[in-house]
Amino acid sequence: MKSLELKPIKENLLNMFLQDSIGRNEEIFYFIDLLNSINTNYAISLDAQWGSGKTFFLKQVKMVLDSYNNINELTQEDITKIHNEIDKMKRVNGEINIEPCFSFYYDAWENDNDEDPIISLIYNIYINSSNYFEFDDFKDKLFKAGKIFGSIFEIFSGRNINVLIENLENIDKFDTIFQEQKNQKSIKEKIGEFLNTLIEDDKRVIIFIDELDRCKPSFAVKLLERIKHYFDNDKIIFVFSVNFLELQHTIKNYYGDNLNASKYMDRFFDLHLSLVDINKEKYFKLIGFSERGYVIDNICKAIINYCGFELREINKFYYLTKAASLKINRIIKDGFSDENTLKFCINYVVPIIIGLRMYDINIYNSVINGRNSQTFVEIFTKQDFLNVLNKNIFLNENETYNNGTNELEHVNIKDKINQLYKILFVKEYSNMNLKNLGKLEFNEFIIKEMNKAASFMSMYADYKRNN
Repeated sequence: MKSLELKPIKENLLNMFLQDSIGRNEEIFYFIDLLNSINTNYAISLDAQWGSGKTFFLKQVKMVLDSYNNINELTQEDITKIHNEIDKMKRVNGEINIEPCFSFYYDAWENDNDEDPIISLIYNIYINSSNYFEFDDFKDKLFKAGKIFGSIFEIFSGRNINVLIENLENIDKFDTIFQEQKNQKSIKEKIGEFLNTLIEDDKRVIIFIDELDRCKPSFAVKLLERIKHYFDNDKIIFVFSVNFLELQHTIKNYYGDNLNASKYMDRFFDLHLSLVDINKEKYFKLIGFSERGYVIDNICKAIINYCGFELREINKFYYLTKAASLKINRIIKDGFSDENTLKFCINYVVPIIIGLRMYDINIYNSVINGRNSQTFVEIFTKQDFLNVLNKNIFLNENETYNNGTNELEHVNIKDKINQLYKILFVKEYSNMNLKNLGKLEFNEFIIKEMNKAASFMSMYADYKRNN
């Protein structure tokens, strides 16, 4: 099995940008235009839910900026493709001038076990600045900046590492040593000197800080306050990718519930922005949703919309649902036999079970244990769910959903779904040997097979579908 998460590696970042796979290229374009308009020390918070693609957005913005800055990580072919895409957007959205700059990506969560966030951040800049230079051109800068970094490290840690730097025989040892060691005015001066040593005077520095809201409260608060105190250089722009609500919780965990966390954070951010939702239809196509209107794909879309799944959750949910039921659905396209109750359960009920387990474990437990028919009925009777449901399979020969006649009894779809719920999840119904609901015939075997399919450990699962 492959990872259930689409990782923000170079190949995915580039391909998704070139295809505009989630409909955010225009946002990337305008965000870069915004960055170009800033000519002073500035901090931006970019707010979105966890799993909504914030990291992808930041890294794609950085990728575009890097393509105009001769960074070593990009090939000339990559650069040409990116510039062609930007030129297309310029023709539609207007001209922008993407100025040369240095950009750095820092995963705060990945580093929150480090001794001090300021050392960790400066180390990240120090190591990654080499991407902008040929090694021979950068050697002198590297040694000089390394000495300054050693002074900063000593101030914050009380340990002197400049002796180590002076005794280095080979520059290749730098990374190993700093990996082991990285852990008010004079500090500002040294940080300014450090940046000026590495970075050319006419270029701006854009630092992307990601995953801050996932960090330990002490690390998150210290990082914000250190940046505010020590990084006031007019060349520097900070972009913080956060779930603003979660970051407020983090701040309160550190300072206490009485703190006005929103007002506190206003001290650090000059501009608050919200990342717009992805284009779900484009993303559905990217991850393999069929355009032929297969039942299982349309059911997945309905549950994704009901649960409000974000990018990461959509990918995981769709993979798991297809893996759990793929073998039984290989011959199913636009429908299924009215008499085939097991196929009905696997197509319609299993995705609900999987979706609720991801959405809210408490709601999931209440549904499968027969205590929450309301949620089940609500999902089943949502219009996008009903659009792919053959409601007539629930009807007996003497029943109709329309106004009743002398021959036919009028029934309600919600009542039918409620009966279905009781058969599947309420014990006094589930334990019956046979229970009819319109054209469907349920028994203990079918319910057991449905639950097996939802657990992914059944004959209907195909774990290799994405390999």
